[in-house]
Amino acid sequence: MSAFDELDPTTRTELEAAAFRRLLQHLDDNKDVQNIDLMILADFCRNCLSKWLVSAAEARDESLSYEEAREYVYGMPYSEWKELYQPPPRRSRWPLGKRITPKESSQTRVTSMSEPMVPLNIAVLTVSDTRTEETDRSGQALVDRLTNAGHTLVEKRIVPDDVYRIRAVVANWIADTEVQVVITTGGTGFTGRDSTPEAISVLLDKRIEGFGERFRQLSGEEIGSSTIQSRCLGGLANATVVFCLPGSTGACRTGWDGILAEQLDSRHKPCNFANLVIPGRGQHG
Repeated sequence: MSAFDELDPTTRTELEAAAFRRLLQHLDDNKDVQNIDLMILADFCRNCLSKWLVSAAEARDESLSYEEAREYVYGMPYSEWKELYQPPPRRSRWPLGKRITPKESSQTRVTSMSEPMVPLNIAVLTVSDTRTEETDRSGQALVDRLTNAGHTLVEKRIVPDDVYRIRAVVANWIADTEVQVVITTGGTGFTGRDSTPEAISVLLDKRIEGFGERFRQLSGEEIGSSTIQSRCLGGLANATVVFCLPGSTGACRTGWDGILAEQLDSRHKPCNFANLVIPGRGQHG
């Protein structure tokens, strides 16, 4: 037991609250540090803190909305903070697809882009027999990353590992002209009920073979040969691009940070998939 654990509960709570207030002050003093940078480096951001506050309030039967929590965390209404301090969507300042050490981060320069990114409408599907919205860390990691990058979440759902229910949801999104990108997490392994590839492959007009190849290359640096058990896939269907990622939160981070952040950025050169789904463009770059 540490010396902190030996303190009386009231004192511990007061010290924890003081540390939290200091964290908020530190974030307020460093508004140039964007949420997407925090997500890539530490897997949390200002929005996460806001959600944790709401969850804590609900546990005590207190009424606190997400927007009220965000106003406390940001020190002002989020819309005002975003207008004042959030620049146009850009690539993160950190190299993608790898963990960054403090030394490396201090040596990395921000990549500037002259043209604005075109935000995409993205739907997220978590495939799981057990997860709920409260426990779905993987789906939430994708939501946080895509919104922090400047894209729009059009819908998020959770369905069991059932090939027909998965197929029905994704087919509906593919048919919806408002949905440009579908990202799924879960069901890409080899256990008995893993069926995401079987559910979705028949819906695709063209397969993106390089997506699974590139993901396994990046994942291999983290989990070694176990990466061959990932059957993640990507493809195009009805002017919608679909990406299927494994169910772990780490795999979702790897997939987004190492591949999707760039390929869903309309400014990425020499080519990207964003420009294939943006109306009026229909070309790679």
